[in-house]
Amino acid sequence: MNVAIRSALDCLIIGGIFFYVNPSGGFTSVGIFLALFPLVAIISISGEVVYDLLKGYATEDYAVHRRTSEKISPAGWGETLWGRIAGCAVLLALIIVPPLYWLLQAFSPEGKTLTGWVLGAVCLVVIAACCLTLRIVGDRIIDWYVGRLAMPQQEASKEASDRFMVFNYFLPWAVIAAIIAGLLSWGYFSPRSEQAPAYIDVAEMAFSCGGTAYIIALWIAYITQKQATIDIRAHLLRFEDDDTLDEGTMYFLIHAWSGCIIVAIFIISRFFSWASFTPLQVTLIDALVAALSAIVGALGGLLRARTSLLTQGIKK
Repeated sequence: MNVAIRSALDCLIIGGIFFYVNPSGGFTSVGIFLALFPLVAIISISGEVVYDLLKGYATEDYAVHRRTSEKISPAGWGETLWGRIAGCAVLLALIIVPPLYWLLQAFSPEGKTLTGWVLGAVCLVVIAACCLTLRIVGDRIIDWYVGRLAMPQQEASKEASDRFMVFNYFLPWAVIAAIIAGLLSWGYFSPRSEQAPAYIDVAEMAFSCGGTAYIIALWIAYITQKQATIDIRAHLLRFEDDDTLDEGTMYFLIHAWSGCIIVAIFIISRFFSWASFTPLQVTLIDALVAALSAIVGALGGLLRARTSLLTQGIKK
């Protein structure tokens, strides 16, 4: 049920926005959407569901919930969670998406009805692929985490913690955010390439990127806070004593980050005498801003999770 709800919401929100802002794209837009969205959705939804399932095990009585007696190795399933999910998702997407595109081309009607067909088909595909992904790798990841949670408390090394943050927070969420932002940006700006003018002025691009920065940072901060709560309890992350962040300060910093992006674009454009940009350039810049904002949001989520656990008297 969790997978179905998340898949339906993602398809309705992201797919609905993409086709709403680009209603005349036809099967070119459908192809772009199918090439990017299902893969990203499978990875992000599967990862979030795994962490949702782990909530039930992240209690003080870890040993009671342990489901495996396997030796927990340093390079375990949880430490390569996103890589394993991504590998499975890529394989499933390569198997499912090309036939889906052909079927939609062969049997779907044109016009607004096409959007409904596409979103419905993609939603079913994402649900099935997420269930298969969780079936293939989900149980083993959960077993590894439960084993970690059952182990005596031990502090992660600084090197291991930094590596874990990069490959389980910064890199995966930066890629996911960049693809989603780039997809929506292309859907919004690309139709102008067939009309006059085909260029986007600096002000419009700056405020578009500022909005992207704010939404992505806020979204990723919320997701990674839940994720980091599990990882801190599993002794996978290490913080300095003064690594804390209250909620009000986090929101202020996210607002400030968004403002800095807008100001930076105006300053850089003026310095290089850039007056306008093509849809492709705006899409790439928006994707880059989204990736950087995801890292900012992940840092906020990590610190908020640590601060929240400290207030509960759990120091890691």
